[in-house]
Amino acid sequence: MHHGDMIDGAGLGDSVPVESVGRVAAEVTPEGRASGDTTDCTERIVVGVDFSPASLNAGRWAVRQLAPASTALFTHVVPWPDGPPSHDGETVRGVREAERPYRQMRPALLGGLAGFAASLRLARTRSVVRLGRPSAWLATLAESEHADLLVLGRRKDAARHRIGEPNVIERVARRAPCAVLVVPEETTAPVEHVIAAVDASPAAEQVVARALRVARVHRAALTLVHVLSPWTGSYDRLLAPRRDGVGRAERVPASEVAHRDAMYARLAWLARDAGPEVACRVSVPGGDAGREIIDLVRRSGPSVVVVGKRGADADHPGRGTMARRQ
Repeated sequence: MHHGDMIDGAGLGDSVPVESVGRVAAEVTPEGRASGDTTDCTERIVVGVDFSPASLNAGRWAVRQLAPASTALFTHVVPWPDGPPSHDGETVRGVREAERPYRQMRPALLGGLAGFAASLRLARTRSVVRLGRPSAWLATLAESEHADLLVLGRRKDAARHRIGEPNVIERVARRAPCAVLVVPEETTAPVEHVIAAVDASPAAEQVVARALRVARVHRAALTLVHVLSPWTGSYDRLLAPRRDGVGRAERVPASEVAHRDAMYARLAWLARDAGPEVACRVSVPGGDAGREIIDLVRRSGPSVVVVGKRGADADHPGRGTMARRQ
């Protein structure tokens, strides 16, 4: 969630979208994790810690705001390149020598994780350190721990020089079997607004169910948003070019109006379970999905953005653009 970005299966912005353009988090929820519960059932969480201010703040915010009574695993993954296994004696000796600093650092890293966990006053915590590709290990630990939520921090200096694996957040969000919460650096405010970004897929119901649970728990306002692609209606304009005089407003193609009306009706149907206790509204802007959602977050105050995901890039090339940009 941007305050926290939640990505189903993964999530990401300003107030809360994936990117973090402000002080929010985004949550991404994976398909198949939807529930009709009216309480936030975050019982088991995994927190990725690289000891940066962003990751430490993400752990604090997630525990205090979303999972105060959870069982938590705190983990640090020391970046290590993948490579084909080799039984060559010289190669094995070289690898062992290269791993020596990791083995020397491990006790200190475990101590740091345990100290951070103790500061959060959770009843049940555990700390682990792994060596390898961070995105792969974080997703693996989330699965082995049967986690409800995987928490990551997002630094505000996105253009910084990177060390280790690039695009860890994006990769984790797409691989993890649970919801992923991405908390922008310096996020401190409680959740005031929940934004459910949905498309026309069946996963939209799961996204709305998760967003509704968060809104009820935090007594926050809820907005359901679907962004119409810029090309909607473009063929109508091409086939029936404007014949109005210069300076006269161009008429919106009938198909575009129908598409927008249909999405308003769909969002209203998805919000049917909100009830009078949740202030709910719907929005159908047009344009770039990532930019429009981030703009909505900026205008809404401290928010959590809930978006869905559809699996790994290897299986669905070309999908997931919105989540990457948020």
